[in-house]
Amino acid sequence: HVNITTLPQDIGESLKDFKEEWGNLAKEIRSSNEWKEMSINSSNIPPIVHQRKTIYKVLTFGESQDIPIGTSDVSKVEIKAHLQIKSSHSKKTLATLCLLIGNICSERGEVNVSSILRKKNNLDNLNYIKMDVTNDYESLKRQIKTRNIDFYIKLIVAGKFVVIRRYTIILSHKRNKRSSWSGFKEYSIPYEYLMPDYDQHECCGGCQSGCSPVAWAQIFAYYDRVAHTYGYRYSTSHWRGKYGNSGYASYKAPGYLNWQAKRYVESLRVPLGTYCRGEIGSTPVKNYVNVEEWFRQRQGSGRVISLSLSNIKQQVSNYVKQNYPVLNSIWYYSSDGSKVGHGVVVTKVKERKRQYKRCRTVGLWMNIRTKCGWNTEYDYEWYRRMGWGGSQNKWYPASAKGAYVAVV
Repeated sequence: HVNITTLPQDIGESLKDFKEEWGNLAKEIRSSNEWKEMSINSSNIPPIVHQRKTIYKVLTFGESQDIPIGTSDVSKVEIKAHLQIKSSHSKKTLATLCLLIGNICSERGEVNVSSILRKKNNLDNLNYIKMDVTNDYESLKRQIKTRNIDFYIKLIVAGKFVVIRRYTIILSHKRNKRSSWSGFKEYSIPYEYLMPDYDQHECCGGCQSGCSPVAWAQIFAYYDRVAHTYGYRYSTSHWRGKYGNSGYASYKAPGYLNWQAKRYVESLRVPLGTYCRGEIGSTPVKNYVNVEEWFRQRQGSGRVISLSLSNIKQQVSNYVKQNYPVLNSIWYYSSDGSKVGHGVVVTKVKERKRQYKRCRTVGLWMNIRTKCGWNTEYDYEWYRRMGWGGSQNKWYPASAKGAYVAVV
């Protein structure tokens, strides 16, 4: 149903949300090393060697790399391999490079596109070239006099624009046959099965109880259940009495939403300042840490921490490794397409890493030189308890507009 009267306002608000979401996505992509490894020029100009920062994708022996070249007529795509820095041994090094990447290019670096062309039918007939780094290091080691070779692949598309993809082959890691990304390592809070799956319920003036009270209720109930079951770390007083917030420490928190859990969730609405916004229970983000006194009264000590947005993904991962569940504040789109904030509980994390080479120019005038170093990039996935009675609990790509943890 469309309300014609408010339609312009609704469109304006939706457009604002779209622009914000698109801007955040663009910022995340531009900051990724995958994006920085590539540059696009409007004319046939070689890449600048002495630009301030250059990112190279790391390739190792036995690795395969797919380079997309679009869906257009590939006969108009020219490809050539270049050494990033010229030297007196450039011709020999370029010939060695061509052998290293599967003998796909000539001694001058020209690549025969048709010989290495592939097509991915499930991606709208996307054309790509397949570059395989040889596994046969032994036969080439006498020709290699350096620890790594920096090079770039230049794709000239229809004579209109140039795409540059930068790579470095690590020659010192002779036995390292893994891909650029390592395999995922998984970490979990202890006794993760004791984390309850509560849900929102209607209360307190006719709206839903709110995701933040539910998320904190799940975390504190988990602490209580772990303490009662294993005597681990936490106090048995997090769930006191059959009403959930007063009485004896002998009461153990339930693993599902019953009337006791509902009373507990409703009690948490008070310090959190949760209020009814239409049919939704809404909690101001600044109030997420206001449960610290509630937590301290039951644990006897401890604090509630709001994690800094700087490097927040690594912080969440670190706290899970320290055996703490984390309240993760996220954006999601509801069934009607509106953008809504939501609080969930992260109980498990997966992380992987890869190396990349970063070079920068230092010095002035005649003393300009290139300084390179190796860095590590991390990628994360989080297992989220969504606070919907167990529905949609699963692994998600890591994202956060906020994160909070109650530590002893």
